[in-house]
Amino acid sequence: MYRRLTKEERDDLRNKCYYSDKLFITYVDVLNDIQHMHNELSPEEIWNEARMYVRQLGKAKRPDKEVGSIYNEMVQKYMEFEDETVHQKRSVAESEQTATCVLMCVLSMLCTTETDVNPYHKICGAIGKKVRSHPITREIYEKQRQAEQEEEDDGEIIPFKDYMHEEEAVEMEMIEKRERREKIRKCAKEKLVKAFTSLNISHEDFSTLIDKIFSIDGFMESMEDLEFGGFQEFNRTFFCNLVGALKRGGITSLSYEKLDEGLDFGVMVKSYINGADASKNSKHWKLHRSEIEGIIVKYKNNASKHRPDTDLC
Repeated sequence: MYRRLTKEERDDLRNKCYYSDKLFITYVDVLNDIQHMHNELSPEEIWNEARMYVRQLGKAKRPDKEVGSIYNEMVQKYMEFEDETVHQKRSVAESEQTATCVLMCVLSMLCTTETDVNPYHKICGAIGKKVRSHPITREIYEKQRQAEQEEEDDGEIIPFKDYMHEEEAVEMEMIEKRERREKIRKCAKEKLVKAFTSLNISHEDFSTLIDKIFSIDGFMESMEDLEFGGFQEFNRTFFCNLVGALKRGGITSLSYEKLDEGLDFGVMVKSYINGADASKNSKHWKLHRSEIEGIIVKYKNNASKHRPDTDLC
């Protein structure tokens, strides 16, 4: 299964690294077109996968023979896409198309070495055999070559580069950020579940509601910003405003005192979560408030109802 990159991760890769890669520039338009027409991965995701598999080939004892194994691994992985809110199952044909897009990028990466005789000639030959029969191969090849010519006409020449031994700094930074976000996401959700012991919607709907809110564009970035400091796990002020919105939206019948007790944040929590003017406490809450409250209303109105747990207030 392939875990989709978030919009922020794609933006980071594109702007911090890939736009400075002149070979990527020749691929970005055709990959954008394919993404639009075929519900494919984004150019950043394709390029990121290609860079990873180039390095994997570089570690193999017989990289020319490794191509088949890598292709099979790709096809298996791309049979399912998962992001923060959607799990998508795909056909074998769709998965093979994604694998072909990635391998086409790998092939170009291995053809940009500085020596007169390509040291990766056998690998390139093996990749060529694997992708040549797929109908999307020619489309990618022709549009990429056209884009490369246009870049050269503008004086932008693709430099020689050994992608097999390129640094992983940007990708590692992205992985570390994702792991940090997942830790914050898990911690914040656990605190909400612990505090909201009495619900007016089902526990399943509550879990889905929280996941939906957490997947709002920029939400986790806001949760990371400590803003006023003091609470090191995540942005307490922003989080408490979310708690207040869930309470005011009728998701729970618990009193603020019980929520305060369940959160176990210490003093002053009630001042953050109680009252309609809570948004003044957090710049991030002002940014996300409307969308969050809209999601809460939707789930409160449409979620399957069940008998609330005994309210301990």
